[in-house]
Amino acid sequence: HAYKIGWEQLIIFCITIVFTLGVDLLVGIGAGMLTEMLINLINGKPIRATFKAPVWVYTLQGDFVVEVSSAAVFSNWLSIKKELDAVPAGSNVTIDLSQTRLVDHSVMENLHLFEKAYNQTGGFAHVTGLDKHKPVAGHALSARKLKMN
Repeated sequence: HAYKIGWEQLIIFCITIVFTLGVDLLVGIGAGMLTEMLINLINGKPIRATFKAPVWVYTLQGDFVVEVSSAAVFSNWLSIKKELDAVPAGSNVTIDLSQTRLVDHSVMENLHLFEKAYNQTGGFAHVTGLDKHKPVAGHALSARKLKMN
């Protein structure tokens, strides 16, 4: 299952399991997190975007736009979520990822869940800007890397 989401998810899963079984649960979790951070750096995430994503929220003709730049990864998801949660319920929300170099699986999944939940409350949320990003696997929620020309 992890491999279908992307090769990096399989590596993270295997390292987490090995360290959890070989050492300790907390060490395994830490090893998995460090592995994912290293993979994200290799895939183009700038160091400055490790824990806080550059996020701008503005209105455009009455609709909200949440623009994320640099990278959207598991370690900076809370800064993105904070901005999404501040958007009033029932609005039209565009989540623009066109300026990101990398969007990891965790954020893809969380954005999918956010869209679903927000749309059920009477608003409309959708993600845009991934047309120039390449999925790392065939899974709909796999990580996306900006294609280099």
